[in-house]
Amino acid sequence: MTIEENNSSNNETENQMSQSEEESKIVLKAIKGRFHAPKEQYYGISLFMINNDLKHIDSASTVVSGYSEIYNISLLDGWKALEEKIQKVRYEGQYAKAVTNDLQDNFKYLILDSDFSNEFIENVLKDNKIEILEMLKEKIQKSIHDENLKLEIELENITQKDLNTKPNDDESNESSDDSEGVFLNVNLVLAPVNGKLVNDLKTGETIMVRIVPDNDKANYYIDLLKLRKEKGIMPAPAKILKIESSSKGIRLLLNLTDGVYANVLEEEKVLVRIYDPVKDNPNENQKSKEKETPKEQEKVFKNTKKKEKSVIPFILGSAFILILLILMLTYVLSM
Repeated sequence: MTIEENNSSNNETENQMSQSEEESKIVLKAIKGRFHAPKEQYYGISLFMINNDLKHIDSASTVVSGYSEIYNISLLDGWKALEEKIQKVRYEGQYAKAVTNDLQDNFKYLILDSDFSNEFIENVLKDNKIEILEMLKEKIQKSIHDENLKLEIELENITQKDLNTKPNDDESNESSDDSEGVFLNVNLVLAPVNGKLVNDLKTGETIMVRIVPDNDKANYYIDLLKLRKEKGIMPAPAKILKIESSSKGIRLLLNLTDGVYANVLEEEKVLVRIYDPVKDNPNENQKSKEKETPKEQEKVFKNTKKKEKSVIPFILGSAFILILLILMLTYVLSM
């Protein structure tokens, strides 16, 4: 072997070792949890992702249900299994919306709370499970008021190689032909006066929904669709792809935009707001107004001129009468 070949071989070996070290580097830490509130009869699972390099909480997701099936998951399984479980339960609608949304909001505020985040991350990096468990239990009990709440947690190190590994696509989603895509949690926008009964909705109709900002993915699409305003999250149109009726209510499979879907289970006979392309498309309406501005200005200008012409004779007539009255008054006083 020549010197050049030997150097090339050494460089290749070093590159392979460097790549191997990079792939084995811990980039995230997952905190997997499951809890049971016997008094309130709630079961739940949660997943926190900690960025190991930046030392901050990347995301926090959870779901709470009255069904014990959600609790039947091993925390020793990989974090992906828990993430998929949370998404599946939300997709199927088998969860307690109010409690889940409240707990999700609490988790969101925890991420923004620097004092909590710093202490929480410090305990995660030290693998201090007892402290982590107590911190999370206290926060969960703010949404689920059960002093007997039981919480279990497990920590998992996630390497770059784990993130690069593609998930197994063998499992198919039986509920929809559109299983490939992003599923978001949404609420139906109601219209008690002029809405349409949810039971009377038809496939192909477009209704209005509001995306729930319960995770980073949801917030990404809220901003992408420009729905975040000063007054809050604006409604978005969603096309009905599928409707299923059951003893639990009406389930709707919705399409918000390319590759973005939502699954809603409505248990009440509510009146849903139907999409109005004129009222519910402010951006397009604004563009339309901007295009018509020159003509509108010309109309306003002409109308103003007409008004000015009609007002001038009135002013002159009033001034003439006023002068005449003053002259008459002066003449009477001088006599």
